[in-house]
Amino acid sequence: MSVHLQLLFMYRFIVGLLLGFSLMISLEATGNSQNPAPNLSDSIYAALKVAGKDTVSLNELFVTIRNNRRQLGNDYKPLLSAYIEHTRQAEHLPGLMYALDRMGLQERFDENYDLALALHEESLELALELADSAHLTYVYSNIGQVYRKQDFNALAIKNFHLALSMQEAINDVRGVYFTQNVLGATYYAQEDYDKALYFLNRSLASSLKENDIRTTSYNYGCLGEVYMARDMADSALYYFVEGRKMKEELDYDKGLAVSDHLIGQAYFAMGDYDRAGDAFRKALMRHRKYNTERYQSLCLGYLGKIALIEHKHQEAEVMLLEARNMAEKVNSLEHLVIIEEALFDLYRATIRHEEAFQALQNQFVYRDSIRNARNLRSIQTLEVEYQTRQKEHQIALLSHENLIKNQRIQYGGGILFLLLVSIVLLSVMYSLKQRNAVIMEAGLQHRLSRSQMNPHFVSNVMASISKYVMESNVESATRYLNKFSSLNRSVLEHSMVESISLAEEIQMLRSYLEFEQLRLGNAFSFAVEQQDDLDTEMIYIPPLFIQPFVENAIKHGVKDMEGKGEVKLQFSDWKTMVKVEIMDNGAGMVVSENKEANHHSRSMEIVRKRLQLLRKKYKKLPEMEIQSDPLGLKPGVHVIIYLPII
Repeated sequence: MSVHLQLLFMYRFIVGLLLGFSLMISLEATGNSQNPAPNLSDSIYAALKVAGKDTVSLNELFVTIRNNRRQLGNDYKPLLSAYIEHTRQAEHLPGLMYALDRMGLQERFDENYDLALALHEESLELALELADSAHLTYVYSNIGQVYRKQDFNALAIKNFHLALSMQEAINDVRGVYFTQNVLGATYYAQEDYDKALYFLNRSLASSLKENDIRTTSYNYGCLGEVYMARDMADSALYYFVEGRKMKEELDYDKGLAVSDHLIGQAYFAMGDYDRAGDAFRKALMRHRKYNTERYQSLCLGYLGKIALIEHKHQEAEVMLLEARNMAEKVNSLEHLVIIEEALFDLYRATIRHEEAFQALQNQFVYRDSIRNARNLRSIQTLEVEYQTRQKEHQIALLSHENLIKNQRIQYGGGILFLLLVSIVLLSVMYSLKQRNAVIMEAGLQHRLSRSQMNPHFVSNVMASISKYVMESNVESATRYLNKFSSLNRSVLEHSMVESISLAEEIQMLRSYLEFEQLRLGNAFSFAVEQQDDLDTEMIYIPPLFIQPFVENAIKHGVKDMEGKGEVKLQFSDWKTMVKVEIMDNGAGMVVSENKEANHHSRSMEIVRKRLQLLRKKYKKLPEMEIQSDPLGLKPGVHVIIYLPII
């Protein structure tokens, strides 16, 4: 990594810490971010008026607006607009850059694609001016998504490739395979199946290596669709089934609905109509749950076709007409073609010639509409590409003129600047040397404490496996060992990194709870809940803090409750941190302490030390809370810990 990038990342890290401290002070005045005060919008407007050119205050306000998007509701966009105007006047370019990109995202969600594109492009120009490589990758990707939403696939691909090249340059492993997945899906939409397979397979290899189940499931689904387009239904079925397994592991119900109707299409193409019907009925049930009429029309269309093949004409007509109504409502031309084809076959089979002729005409009309829409998009793509090239040419000319002017100024002030920089650098290096010594010492202690987690966890597990072996319960020992192998891999990987995504931590905890559930013969049930707008993929936290508390809840709370035990985990956004709550309905701390008077929890001791080290780095990190009835009259223990967002 270049010295420039190292300094850039160091700058962003320090600014991030300052933002966190400032935001916590702000939210103490306005209330918890989960339950903001009714006048939060007024407070932000008032703070914006007095912020002036104070970059720390402005950055703090941006984080407040962004983190409270859902609670602000209709005030979110006006507040973001006011923030953009203020930072533009204050010439606070980093804040303006981030806010423009965030507003572009919101306009894309609202399907205002022209406005979204203009906002992202302005953010892009600022990222280029500030040489912010990390932000450039986001903006290129966001511009690609805007074009993709409009089916301007050639332009989307161009921007995704720009994002990919930047991600590879800064060694953003996760970003690389995310973008490869999107590129593969976009090439599939463009019917360039060779390139689609190339990028999807590269993304799949990386997501498997990183044990990223969510992205792996996306890759399996996309690969299956490519093989379906190539009339290779048996290969497609393999990938659809593998993708479905991943979504089951993630407990992703909406994703399971999509997997089921894709599996149904594969079975239908293979002529296995019984299995196809079962898959479509499962998918239809889930799609009705989420009121996704586009997919409901697809499932009903195929179920109607299956009924027609089985000569159940009345049943087929009911399903196909319902499918047509839904497809017309959501303007799904592709689904209408499928449905009208089936209706044509139905009316012809039941000797209803006029209706058969009308269905045939409808097919031609919908096919022409699809063809015309594609031709129009091709023309629009060429127009936008021409405008983009013109703009890039103007930017290049302007940059050349500015370069000549800047060179004249730079030569005159170069020597004076170097002298000043030398003095400043000597001062900064001295202070950084002292600060880094403290941080390195804390970091080494942090790693030492974290490394102690693995032996402790492994020793507990191996004791359980030994118990099964000694009882000659080979089947349970094997199943338990397989679960442990997968879980241990996750734990080991997490112990080797400074931070992981909240999504990965939640998935590891689910695996651990399932693992303990199996070991204890379903002595307890569990639930893992998270705040609706918590972006678990983008939030990174220190790893392996939560598992010891879950272990204690099981070991000292619910392990002997014979199926009546309950463990609940809740994750929510709290100021600039993640609030984690671990609850059980066991006997409580008084009974547990009496029962385990001599028990010394090494893992809890390690966690407490690690939390102390974290609080040296994050001064506003609250203390851990353990709530339990001191008299032991009310069951259960409620643990609350706060982890910094890294």
